[in-house]
Amino acid sequence: MTKPQIEFTDRYGGMPPSWLRACFRCEAMGCIPTKNDTADDELRGLWCAAELRSPSEDGWHFVPCSKCGGTGRVSWLRSILRIPRWFWAGLKFIRHYPGRAPGMSRLSHFWLLVKCAWLYDLARLFR
Repeated sequence: MTKPQIEFTDRYGGMPPSWLRACFRCEAMGCIPTKNDTADDELRGLWCAAELRSPSEDGWHFVPCSKCGGTGRVSWLRSILRIPRWFWAGLKFIRHYPGRAPGMSRLSHFWLLVKCAWLYDLARLFR
């Protein structure tokens, strides 16, 4: 008997989008998985239109997000308005992060925290 091969991956292929640019409604996917028993009237209408185009076997459809227009991103103005909350979240992360690893200097530990709190997210800003 052979062991099954399991491959784990995430929806973004290992590079999640920037929190500043991501549409929160569709979780930066551009579409929302929807079933016919959803409580949201707008999603139910989109589901019905998708069902008419091509009926599904299991009742699920990926309908385009109406908030971002299917792009998975918000406008630059919305991104700029999110900066204070994003900066504050980074400060809270740094403040509550546990102690540094053995053998790591204080400066390298602080630089690692800055990269985790803000720089990696900025690197994904234009993705």
